[in-house]
Amino acid sequence: MKINGIHDEASTLAELRRLAEDLLARTTTPARDHELSPVDKRVSRFSVACGYAPLAESMYEARELRSNYFDDDLFGEPAWDILTDLFVHMDRGRQVSVTSACIASRVPPTTALRWVGVLMDRGLIERVPDPVDRRRAFLQLSQPALLKLNSYFKTLVDRGLYL
Repeated sequence: MKINGIHDEASTLAELRRLAEDLLARTTTPARDHELSPVDKRVSRFSVACGYAPLAESMYEARELRSNYFDDDLFGEPAWDILTDLFVHMDRGRQVSVTSACIASRVPPTTALRWVGVLMDRGLIERVPDPVDRRRAFLQLSQPALLKLNSYFKTLVDRGLYL
């Protein structure tokens, strides 16, 4: 939120949480822990085995650095930013909240939540309930998305396009 042209971080985060909860309530039903497939439970271990998270992280940082030289509105890839952020965090065994994923997208909260919805609709990301607080949910890459990202990064390395 802006107050007299100044961002109020606390109210922005509160609104983002409210919007995220609303989006998730409308687009998904909470999964039970016992309903997660063995593949879903192994996703982060698969990512670690492939070893491309450092490449994904450097690409994400390069995009962030670019904003020091060009206005952010010239370049916008919120879906890609969300996917690469989830990829890096999953590799490190960290859970990513909806709020964190939206912040990683580098776009306004409503736009970020719209992209979260698109990625969920396309089966690229999944909602995972917090086992401690059932009101909260995390996002993670689906198995197909993880396979695609690993293949993409492997292709970059194999072709010498990104060292």
